[in-house]
Amino acid sequence: MQRVEVRVDPDLDPTVIEQAWAGVLARHPALRTRFEPADGGWTQRVAVAGPDAAYVPLIELGGLPAEHRAESMAAMVAELC
Repeated sequence: MQRVEVRVDPDLDPTVIEQAWAGVLARHPALRTRFEPADGGWTQRVAVAGPDAAYVPLIELGGLPAEHRAESMAAMVAELC
């Protein structure tokens, strides 16, 4: 699984980002494709486009001191991967 870190303006509505990402995923099945091990080989799975496929977690780091934000983000991304 791959993760993408995106830093956005704090005034940007997270719902808008999620809706835009859902639109991209709906048009591009390759972005919803996973390869999973199966029977000694690999199987391709394409997830159904929809709200669950476009989940965008919001992690607010604005309360942390600026010098700790990058380190905290890197730790969270490493934990998710």
